[in-house]
Amino acid sequence: MWDRMKMRVQLLFMLLLVLTVLLGAGKTSEKKTEVLMDASELYCDDSKFYGEAIIASENYKLALIGFDGENIKIFEDICANWIDAIAEEGVVIYGNVNGEVGIVKLDSNYNVISNEIIMTTDHLLIDPTIIKAGDTYYATITEIVGTPNNSDINSENGLYTIRFYMSQDLSNWSVVSEIVSCKNNLEDVDIFYRKGIFHVIYEKEEVDGGDSAVYLQRSKDGEGKSWEEAVTLLESDCDHEPAVIERTWYGTYRLYYSCDKENVGQSYMGAKMYYSEYDGRFKMLKKDVEIPSTAEEGILLYDVLRSNGTQKFLFCKNYYTDHALFIEER
Repeated sequence: MWDRMKMRVQLLFMLLLVLTVLLGAGKTSEKKTEVLMDASELYCDDSKFYGEAIIASENYKLALIGFDGENIKIFEDICANWIDAIAEEGVVIYGNVNGEVGIVKLDSNYNVISNEIIMTTDHLLIDPTIIKAGDTYYATITEIVGTPNNSDINSENGLYTIRFYMSQDLSNWSVVSEIVSCKNNLEDVDIFYRKGIFHVIYEKEEVDGGDSAVYLQRSKDGEGKSWEEAVTLLESDCDHEPAVIERTWYGTYRLYYSCDKENVGQSYMGAKMYYSEYDGRFKMLKKDVEIPSTAEEGILLYDVLRSNGTQKFLFCKNYYTDHALFIEER
């Protein structure tokens, strides 16, 4: 009897999932879009939600910005171009054009507890990410040897390598594995951990600003020592800029990104926001669902935050010209 009841519950859940996907496929939300922040005067290379604030690279310095667009604090002695954070622990990882990767620890008042350069090289180190699984910290760092961001299809690109690291104390880091290495631009890395498996998502493009694909690689073990073959999440038919992936309450995955599919070749300046949805095995259920925005186009999506039944979208408008930082809520 218990087995029959369990089977009915499972069938009901599967039916709900199918109905949710079918009813929502290809449709955008009817929720109203509200602009929470329009900070046209800020010049930010990268930014992420950080609790009730934003952690950003503002004019190449690490900065904290309020949702009103005002600076809370600028860390004048910390050069940062790419950032990620574990906000609940006050941990920020950053990389800069000086070939450095550092870790900052902040207290609840945004004061620096410690700031330590954990890695330095003669090459570029970009797009650091950081997560915590159990009592261990894990990070990815992308090294570029040779020409970065090659924009000429006839020129040789630099060698991009995404490596996976671990640490118990945020100071001493060791290389666990090499996830992927190739002479293509590998950018916009995101990482998450679920059921003993690490998942790494990244953009791969032939030339800077050209068409790009988005790939997922999963670890074969719980330590990230080896990795499965890449799974294609988005084909290379326009310039995709992945921001973040989330797991929905009904067990699917949503990848949020900006892309220039409606203005191919205009990269950030002609891009809009979208999401695509996947089942638990990362088979596509919905593709390129547009997220309405007051910006209309020219969007480079940085981050997405879901809280209290709403979503906040953090993005840059007209990256090459205005560099305006926006938050919209739906």
